[in-house]
Amino acid sequence: MQKAKGIDAESIHIPTPQSPLPNPYLWLTLALSLFAVAPFAQPGYFWGANDARHHVYFLFEFNRVFADGMWWPRWSPDFAFGYGYPFFNIYGPFSHFLAEGLLLSGFSYTGAIEAVFGLSVVASAAAMFLFVRDWVGDRVGNRAGLIAALVYTYMPYHLLVLYVRGNLAESMAFVWLPLALWSFRRAVLGQAGWRPAWGWVMGGAVSYAGLMLTSNLVIVLFTPLLAAYILLLMVQKSRAKKSDFLQKSDFWAIPRSALSPALAGLWGLGLSAIFWLPMVLERKYVRVDQWFDGRYDFRDDFLSFFQLFSPRWGFGVSQAGPGDPIGFQIGVMPTVLAILGLLLVWRMRHALRWEAALLALAGTVAAFLGLQMAAPLWDLPIIGGILQSAQFPWR
Repeated sequence: MQKAKGIDAESIHIPTPQSPLPNPYLWLTLALSLFAVAPFAQPGYFWGANDARHHVYFLFEFNRVFADGMWWPRWSPDFAFGYGYPFFNIYGPFSHFLAEGLLLSGFSYTGAIEAVFGLSVVASAAAMFLFVRDWVGDRVGNRAGLIAALVYTYMPYHLLVLYVRGNLAESMAFVWLPLALWSFRRAVLGQAGWRPAWGWVMGGAVSYAGLMLTSNLVIVLFTPLLAAYILLLMVQKSRAKKSDFLQKSDFWAIPRSALSPALAGLWGLGLSAIFWLPMVLERKYVRVDQWFDGRYDFRDDFLSFFQLFSPRWGFGVSQAGPGDPIGFQIGVMPTVLAILGLLLVWRMRHALRWEAALLALAGTVAAFLGLQMAAPLWDLPIIGGILQSAQFPWR
């Protein structure tokens, strides 16, 4: 374990970087995650998911425009009854860039989409393993990372995204979330004085840009959590100093700690500006209201409390009310493991307690916001606008 200058290593854990490749726990994580991908091998199974076939259509349009020499496709000429629609101007294209690469390598349209789904599962498991292993530390990090990665992979909502909803963008977003938390955490804690931790700044920039290019919906919901997490880390780092950070000598402790994450965030926005800048500037010219009213009215998709733990598992389209055939459960086992994990972390380093508490609070708040009792919050001026961007409360 490395002890950073001026930091109490028992309060904030900064382990020595290790190569992940020869780690047997990582290979075990990857192997066990493959079982979540296995159903894609069954003939016809893929087409039963809600949006699965849509992604094949999206890839067809993406490839058509790409083949015409437009290497950053925005327009889908066959959509809207042949009038065309700027689909990739408002929908993150990263997943379809990956699928396009596989298509050009000889995969079929369906095979390319299935392969990207599979890649997202395995990569998200690896990302969560690396984040938790680094976060917990050297002694039990590998085992904690393995357990966290498997829970992350097999939690009911993740499987729902894969096999009931068939949402490729959300499935790929599972890869970037732990990578962003890991990179920004390291960027804050690894900064020495005013000298940024450039390697982790770059990692944070790439992960944030990757999430933006993958799902502009998820990044709107994730950014407030990331900002709160960074702020907590900065406060913890400043309080880990031997002297009171409010004294004149440490006045710049928090602003100094903000340098690396700020650079990472701005760099990430710059890397992804090719997507989000036209989306913001040209949004007024696109009919996006059709995705938020009628069938997509958020008021019809709130959950009751028992649905969070109901073992029901169904297919089809979600319906209003507690009789919804789709199972939007958090799951009893993931909840129990999360509580046990929180209790174990609470017995460890002081700093990890508050990080774990923040992440647990975020999960609790997210579950609450999907319930019918939270409906008034969705109509508030600012918070409501952010929440309504989720389209469905159960997201």
